[in-house]
Amino acid sequence: MMRRFASGRGDIDLSSVERPDVPDDFGRRVVTFGAIGAVSTLVSLALFLLLVGSIGSFAANLAALGATFAANTWAHARFTAGRRRVRWGRAIAAWTFGAVVSSAVVVSAEASGAGRIATAALLVGSWLATSIVRLWALDRWSTNRTPALTDLSTAHGVLS
Repeated sequence: MMRRFASGRGDIDLSSVERPDVPDDFGRRVVTFGAIGAVSTLVSLALFLLLVGSIGSFAANLAALGATFAANTWAHARFTAGRRRVRWGRAIAAWTFGAVVSSAVVVSAEASGAGRIATAALLVGSWLATSIVRLWALDRWSTNRTPALTDLSTAHGVLS
């Protein structure tokens, strides 16, 4: 028996104590979303810090977010939501929301005289905040718990 296990051919029947399938895999999606988000944030932050001196913080923020947008969106669709096709309309809406919030942070930071590191820290905070909103939206869109934002006009007679 030890040889069979050592060679990878061992087998134990656990049917009486086997854990049932989890119907909602929100925990897995949170971990996957976080891992993809952490990599995207590091790349965006590096790009922002590289570009801010030459093109300014507003343009550097948009360039950094834009540069990571396609890969981040594809990875979230594939690994977090388990989809083969990206819903680009929703992705662009989510990106636009994040870009507006982080651009407001950049403008506010510049107006208050914040330095490059302080602005970068505020940006990371805004990216985290908008990521939480995107996770909530992704969860709703991927599990169809609530109507998509584009379907709100016909949902539950809201505007009917």
